[in-house]
Amino acid sequence: MSDALRHDAETYAQAHDVSLDEAIRRLKQQDPIGELDAVLQEQEASAFGGLWIQHLPEYKVIVLVTGDAADRERIQRRYVQDGPLEDTVEIREAGATLVELEAAQTETLRILEEIGSRADTGIDVRENCVSLYVADPEALREKLDAAGLALPELVCIRAAGPYTEAPPLDPPPGVVFPRQHPPEGLRVEMTALLIGELFEEEGCLRVSEGEQSHLIIWPYDHTVTAAEDGRLQIRDGSGAVVARVGDVVRMGGGETRSLDSVTPMEVPARCTGPYWIAGSQIESVSLE
Repeated sequence: MSDALRHDAETYAQAHDVSLDEAIRRLKQQDPIGELDAVLQEQEASAFGGLWIQHLPEYKVIVLVTGDAADRERIQRRYVQDGPLEDTVEIREAGATLVELEAAQTETLRILEEIGSRADTGIDVRENCVSLYVADPEALREKLDAAGLALPELVCIRAAGPYTEAPPLDPPPGVVFPRQHPPEGLRVEMTALLIGELFEEEGCLRVSEGEQSHLIIWPYDHTVTAAEDGRLQIRDGSGAVVARVGDVVRMGGGETRSLDSVTPMEVPARCTGPYWIAGSQIESVSLE
């Protein structure tokens, strides 16, 4: 047994309250499970609704199949019986195939783009539907009605958030403070890390990183104010000061070369890239 497998098994055993041997047995089934998923997608696309691993209350691999009992029995005999997963797989009835769910998701994304919505989608195999994560479902329905559009029947709307309302932005004269769009679906952030000095150049707030610097695209609920001495300070959604010009700062997020769909603000040409889409965790080393 490799050290990596033993480490993963020990972690799994502790998390699911099973013996180390049982944890190892389950982890060794990952490859056969992946192979079963692949072969069903390839050979049974007209019936396969996806699969997932159930850890509690009983360890099982749940396979969803459309059609009647005869279809489920046929797949059991052909792909599961006498195989390494015979005692683990449970086949259940599904209303839609994975192919149908993927098509519904594609159509949903097309509709969202047409109405200008930034809601998020994902295929929920367990619920056998396309999850649509929306912060304001009523606003989405109004957009759909105005456009004369309807979502596919396989869509399940999930409430996202709630998110705080973006505070008014009134930056000091000459200061450019681009903020990200408020989240309309899941609030997903990139996980890279930027560390450097926050400085102002021609009204543009940047963070240095070696020989280059990034223009910061701030979280939607952040604001910028000037202290009594004129020093620019960044405030988070609660109003607390999290960074000041001249501070060494740490912020999560990630780099982008284009501002398409990132900020509603028309960023002046003088505020050049590369751009950093800041995460919600912004810290000043100087304020610690």
